[in-house]
Amino acid sequence: MFRNIKPEFYYVAPPESVFKDIKTHAMKLWRKYPNEHGYVDEKVNRIIDIENIRDNAWYIVSMFDTHNQAELWRSLSEKSKAFIRGISETNEEQDNGRE
Repeated sequence: MFRNIKPEFYYVAPPESVFKDIKTHAMKLWRKYPNEHGYVDEKVNRIIDIENIRDNAWYIVSMFDTHNQAELWRSLSEKSKAFIRGISETNEEQDNGRE
């Protein structure tokens, strides 16, 4: 899934389309949860203005536990998944949500 990004790619911003895909689906995923005590607003507000620089895409992903990272992964476009697979240490099939 999102683990095992090769070190030489971790601090390099992904293509804008991949970043927007991650950003959009991350905000949708946060909004599925109740906003008790403003927790969801806090998370979404961190994401809204973030730009596609260096490791910001992976910062967004790291806001989620592994279960929600898997859900985020499943929501991404095939193009985004292919890019992420290409910069990962392993090119194994990752769609099962366990990788």
